[in-house]
Amino acid sequence: MKKVFFYILFSLIAVSGFAQMENNEELAASPNNNKGDLKYGPYVTQKWYDNIFVGASYSGGWLVDGQKPAGHSFVKRFRSGFDISLGKWITPNIGVRAQFNYGNATGFAKAGGRFNTRAVNDGYYHSSFHFRMYHADFLFNLSNAIGGYRENRFWDVIPFAGVGYGVTYRTNAMVGTLNSFVGIYNTLRLTKALDLTLEAKCLIAPSIYDGYRGSKVDALPQVSVGLSYNFKHRGFSRNVKPNYKPYNDKISSLQGDLNAVKDQLKRAEEERQAYADALKAEQSKPAVVVEEKTVDVPPVALFFDLGKAVLSSKELVNMQFFLTNVLKKDPEKKFTLTGMADSSTGSAEFNRKLSERRIDFVYQLMIKEYNIKPEKIEKVVKGSSSDLFEAPELNRIVMIQ
Repeated sequence: MKKVFFYILFSLIAVSGFAQMENNEELAASPNNNKGDLKYGPYVTQKWYDNIFVGASYSGGWLVDGQKPAGHSFVKRFRSGFDISLGKWITPNIGVRAQFNYGNATGFAKAGGRFNTRAVNDGYYHSSFHFRMYHADFLFNLSNAIGGYRENRFWDVIPFAGVGYGVTYRTNAMVGTLNSFVGIYNTLRLTKALDLTLEAKCLIAPSIYDGYRGSKVDALPQVSVGLSYNFKHRGFSRNVKPNYKPYNDKISSLQGDLNAVKDQLKRAEEERQAYADALKAEQSKPAVVVEEKTVDVPPVALFFDLGKAVLSSKELVNMQFFLTNVLKKDPEKKFTLTGMADSSTGSAEFNRKLSERRIDFVYQLMIKEYNIKPEKIEKVVKGSSSDLFEAPELNRIVMIQ
């Protein structure tokens, strides 16, 4: 019988190990995994040493064997003992447990009972014996199955069923039986690691269990109270698929902005090319010979957009046309750059700094693009101190004289 018991226990452990080998990738692909607040799983595969618990409890019960001598109360069939358990939760709902029970029991039997001690009446004898039980149980967490897994739940209700091998004995007599168990195992959370356990179960055994073959089966309903310790690596982690939507949305938004900038650059390049072609066409025209006279070159105004310190393609063409003609006539000419900003927008200080930036933009172009020496360029910053024109946009200029 012991071999049968250990074979059953080994089978349960093997099933436990197989269940834990489930592939995490399969869990991640589950359609339920799109939810961020999963209640019923799936769960990340655990290691074989996770969610193991041990327990110890004191138990008491009554032997029900069909032997009922007159005048003897049910209390005299009392049994007491202690239980030691080792178990593991495979999933939040399913677990296995091995348990050892030891204790004493009393009852009644007719003549020929192996554990009889003294006669009482009606042909019955008082019987007394010790017992040792080894059984493996299948645990089902009803609370998690109905209410969803919650690690900090105070009370879990866990029905179970199991089989095992037991020995009842007295000084010179011993009986071995294959038994079954059913019951309800309750855990009340005290700390993360420690639970108070309340268990109600019933042992169902062949009638020879109490040393006397009377009724078809003997039953031993019993209750126990104890403590259970949960080793580290306790609890289950839900396998939630990462949410990449915010990242994808941001990437799509930035791609749209990038495409818009590309379109603007393309239009600007087309406009620049058009002005360059126009300039080339003008430059390819035959020169008109005229009588050379010493004349003053009128100044040119380069217009800037509101708040900007860079010239548009159109204004760059105007600047190029002006400087090319001036330098052709007088390569040593000195220039004065006067920077302005309209007084209708911005503070005086802001407009002064904006004028400086505008002058500096033109100044750098004249030095780098037209090879004009810095000492031949004078800067005059007027900001918005005096508007030359009524329209604000006409005062956003750098005047080259």
